[in-house]
Amino acid sequence: MRRLCEVLDASSESEAVLAITGEFDAACAELFADAARAMLAKPDLHGAMAVDMSGVGFMDSAGLAAVLAAYNAAQRQGVRLYVREPTAHAQRVLDTAGVADLLGR
Repeated sequence: MRRLCEVLDASSESEAVLAITGEFDAACAELFADAARAMLAKPDLHGAMAVDMSGVGFMDSAGLAAVLAAYNAAQRQGVRLYVREPTAHAQRVLDTAGVADLLGR
């Protein structure tokens, strides 16, 4: 079965990054939540975590809720979570929800 989304750890030595590609819907939101929890458990985040949305073709409210939950979890740990390079569709979702500034760099 073909996976409709992927959530990958695209971190470098200087930056913690989760990259999402494909359809960021309820099924992908669970994958993202698991990956975000695992990344937030790492001791070497440098105080920030990026969510790369340059490969997101579709995003719904479940994807948005997952990002906001990760943002809140990061805040509780003193880590700044931000969205990097959202596609036009993902940007519209963030804008419509009124959280683009909150999640921006």
